Amino acid sequence: MAASDESTESKNWSHTCETPATAWELVSHVLGNYYTWMVRLAVRKAEGWQSAVRESRVSLTGHLFLIARQMKKHGHITVARRIDAILEAVSEPDAFSEAVSKRINSMRDELQEHIAHLVAGGPWFKMIRAGTRYGTVILVTPADAAAYSETAKYYEFSEIKDNRGAAGWKKGEFNEISANEARMTFSPIADGLGFAPDRPDEPFASLEDALAFVREKRAA
Repeated sequence: MAASDESTESKNWSHTCETPATAWELVSHVLGNYYTWMVRLAVRKAEGWQSAVRESRVSLTGHLFLIARQMKKHGHITVARRIDAILEAVSEPDAFSEAVSKRINSMRDELQEHIAHLVAGGPWFKMIRAGTRYGTVILVTPADAAAYSETAKYYEFSEIKDNRGAAGWKKGEFNEISANEARMTFSPIADGLGFAPDRPDEPFASLEDALAFVREKRAA
């Protein structure tokens, strides 16, 4: 298959992919092609290498943009955010430098681990409550737990409370709380918390992913 045909086929898949597993296959494919051939070309500095690398980078960033857009469209927000981070890195002027290449490889590996976790089925953390500007957030695992189930685990992020009298409570982190504490946090007596209008439906693969999402929202 000619390189242009292969690029066209990849872009067609990039337009239509719906699952994280397919997204990973595409990201791995386009990144692999780019760093296998273009980096070698840049190192050798063969005739016309600058033009070839420039065109290849445009193609790569186009693929990554489309894949991330498809993930957002189908509700895979965390996957999309990780692909966007790779897109930003490969767009840097010194993307071929050792430092940036290592960072891209690390992000690619983290994306693979994240998607493998999703495909394996969890554990999942569902955001069931989010206050205005995500100042207070409640997660539950498993994600399909019945409302305030005593067998589920609950976690609270709060920039308002310093602690709940529990040892080890960390402000600005997710801390484990009881089902009753989760219920009372957004009860009628908890005035002023409000609700975030864009609370995500997609569960998170880890507390770390949920915390990254919340911090990003609060910084916006």
